Amino acid sequence: MTVEIPNAALLSKEVLTAEFENLLASVEEEIAENSTPSDIVGLAMGEEDDEVNLARRDRLAELLEVLTSQADRIRKFVRVAEERARHEEAKVNRIKWSLQVWMLCRGVKEIPGLIHRFAIHKQPDRVMISAESQIPEEYWETRMIKEKFLNKEKLEADLNAGKIIAGAFIEKNRKRLAIK
Repeated sequence: MTVEIPNAALLSKEVLTAEFENLLASVEEEIAENSTPSDIVGLAMGEEDDEVNLARRDRLAELLEVLTSQADRIRKFVRVAEERARHEEAKVNRIKWSLQVWMLCRGVKEIPGLIHRFAIHKQPDRVMISAESQIPEEYWETRMIKEKFLNKEKLEADLNAGKIIAGAFIEKNRKRLAIK
């Protein structure tokens, strides 16, 4: 599901923060004015169908509409904020990947800064599954709930012993960029 972002200026951090603060303040104000939900309902559902009780019931309906609308707006802002967070994380990952490739291609192990440093660290080798459907049955186990799962420890041991297994391989000499 993609969230339609109408205008980046409308969704700046400052605007989102202010909007959330306004929404929360108005909800808190409604709650403070009307104590508890049972008090609100009790006042609005008086026994008489006089004009005062009818007006109270209408006010209760309006309050419920406002609170529902606010909840919908908050959900929309959360979806937009999540989309923006994913976008920012993707940007960070692209920059880190580019920097790592640049450093690896030039054989640079470390780049110092005044406060931070960039360094390439070796990571342990890991089993990579390229096609689970091709993994032989001997590496699959059944748990108590009759669920089949891949025993990666056994798979890794056999791969490290030199056995060739369709659908899996050991990724060696893994590297990651560290920024400290």
